[in-house]
Amino acid sequence: MSCGLMLVSASGGMLRQFVVSEVIVGQSAWSLLSSGEQEAALGTGMVRPTLAVGGSSNGTTVAVGADSSDLDLRREATVYFHVGLLADLVGKVGVTVPLFEQWGVGVTNVIRWAQNTRLGAQLVASHADVVDHARHAAEQYRQVGRVERLQSTAEVVAVELTAAFPQIRGVLGTGFPWYCTDSLGGSRPEGVPASIEVYTTTQAEFFERKLLPAGLAVEIGGDQERSEAELVDLGVTLGQSSFNAYEYERWGVQPPTPRGSRTLHEHFAENLLDRGDRDWPCHFCTTLHNSSKFPQRWERDFMKSCLQCNQTPFIPRAVGVLSSDIDVVVVVEDTVDAAAMAAEVAGWIDVHPTYFRHDTDWALQLGAPHGPLDVFVVRRCDFFDALAAMPEDPQWSSITVRASVTWLPVTTLDYEIGKYFLLCMEPLIDVEPTQPLFSELLEIRRSYAAAVSADEVFRFTNRTQRTCASLLAMSLYGASSVNDSRGGPLGDCSRR
Repeated sequence: MSCGLMLVSASGGMLRQFVVSEVIVGQSAWSLLSSGEQEAALGTGMVRPTLAVGGSSNGTTVAVGADSSDLDLRREATVYFHVGLLADLVGKVGVTVPLFEQWGVGVTNVIRWAQNTRLGAQLVASHADVVDHARHAAEQYRQVGRVERLQSTAEVVAVELTAAFPQIRGVLGTGFPWYCTDSLGGSRPEGVPASIEVYTTTQAEFFERKLLPAGLAVEIGGDQERSEAELVDLGVTLGQSSFNAYEYERWGVQPPTPRGSRTLHEHFAENLLDRGDRDWPCHFCTTLHNSSKFPQRWERDFMKSCLQCNQTPFIPRAVGVLSSDIDVVVVVEDTVDAAAMAAEVAGWIDVHPTYFRHDTDWALQLGAPHGPLDVFVVRRCDFFDALAAMPEDPQWSSITVRASVTWLPVTTLDYEIGKYFLLCMEPLIDVEPTQPLFSELLEIRRSYAAAVSADEVFRFTNRTQRTCASLLAMSLYGASSVNDSRGGPLGDCSRR
């Protein structure tokens, strides 16, 4: 279902500006509102409770329901928002968005969001746009200079963060692309590891084969049964790639699985395939669950909670992980509340013209030159206490440090610094006089190198599928280059 103005996304696909003409509120959902809230809703001029007398709109309608008595609204509306129990959301009909257990708060959020669409504030992607994004992400990793461009972006991020937040003592880059240096620990990139190319290419092909070709889409309402093998020959995969299955199985959830010959509609209802022209419901869901813009009764994590939704084969985690995240670790003063600061940084990202957080702005993320900006905020004392324990602890790979992360929602967790310090953590900026922060970092790396054998390093590396040839050199020597608070180079530290 499409609507509104067509706009070109960064990936070359088409995103639509979604402008709502009417909000139909089901009886069970309407009863969740106070009399004052009902009066305010009617005052918008775009809300129609189903118990009121009135006709249907010729424009784009959205509907809101809270229990099974409202489910018929799904057939009338362009998009249906369900604010009640997930157990009441039976079947896969139209474009359905599970704002489950948001209740009255969810109803008012939908109305407010619908008003915002009239200001041009909402774009929406189809399933075909998501497939375009998967292809585009795979192509980006194959581009010459991919590593250098992402490293440069992270360096710019570090400069901007330290300018905006004086509590920061240092910023480190982590994850990809920081393990892509040369075999001597220098700064020359060797290119994207083959494992990343295999992952993104496999997922792009898997996403594409989840959509019905145009010739098959026309028979989705028919009664002809088609087997899994038959559909494979027609270009459709009902099962899962191993990578996609992992996103379910890691949380103990069985992914959608074929069960013999079925009609196309039955395969669709079991979330085994989809239509390219159908709007991707996660685009609406993540927008309405963003606590920085809408009140929430509970915070949704979009990793585990999505797996019971069954409204699309393209779950947000599997889509988002295709992009190259910009991951940085921010070391702050010991007196700083890391969680409170992470919330401040999240707010800074939300209003930034270029950066975005996980699952908060798919209109930007689909086809963007990089993925979300993830900032891990760690107190200086906690950071170095954890690192100092690594050379002394036989279980160094499992050492963690308490960190607060700018995800949606902002999350405090035990960051696996033993794993990620070893693999890739490169200093970007040190704002302390004469750089004592990173001097300590280098000393700890030297102590670690003296205590941990190369065999241990490579066993751990193989177990996590990180096969960068430079890993050992990087873990032994530390940073190959460091920037001061002005972003200027301090020189080569890798062989001191």
